[in-house]
Amino acid sequence: GYYVAHVRTVEQRTLPDFATAADNFSKFARMAQKFRVQRERRARLLREAEFAFDREIAERLVAGLRAKRASETGGISSEAVGEIADDALFSFAIAGERRVVSVAEFATHFNQRFVRRLTLDVDAIEDNAREMAMVALDLIEAKARGIDREPQFAEDRKNFLNYQALDWFEKERLLPDIEIAEQAVAERYAASVARFTQPVEVRVQRL
Repeated sequence: GYYVAHVRTVEQRTLPDFATAADNFSKFARMAQKFRVQRERRARLLREAEFAFDREIAERLVAGLRAKRASETGGISSEAVGEIADDALFSFAIAGERRVVSVAEFATHFNQRFVRRLTLDVDAIEDNAREMAMVALDLIEAKARGIDREPQFAEDRKNFLNYQALDWFEKERLLPDIEIAEQAVAERYAASVARFTQPVEVRVQRL
């Protein structure tokens, strides 16, 4: 006869009453409101700063990154930047002046980030450029409010820079010098195959 195999995971959930979920729902609502305010503030500041982005230059940068087989979590190499290093990628108004950021400056800023991820497309380049502009605009506001003179701010900034330096050393200097033989990887996988296997539940029904 014929057999039908069902591969599935069955899980039944019961929603709690509102009195039970009210506290968590309130936290979620406040978090959503916080993100909404942040997005609106970001859009307003960039609009007031007349943020301008050159997509043609960004397309050439993406082409360079792809040609050099750059990874999404790796840095932007000088080889990938190539001849457009001094070309303007974006600009914005800050402190009464127009700041123009070159491709090389953008690459340096991106490579110094402790946590970085860059999808190899123009929109991702623009998102990171906007983020770079927002960092500068936020710092201006922080200084205007005197936040940068608070002891905790200075301590957090020092610790952050230390982590940045360590991360840069590991990614750019330590990891490239580490060589692992393919045979060693195969043996490690064979010895730990259970850790890389996800069991599948199968139910068979005869018709």
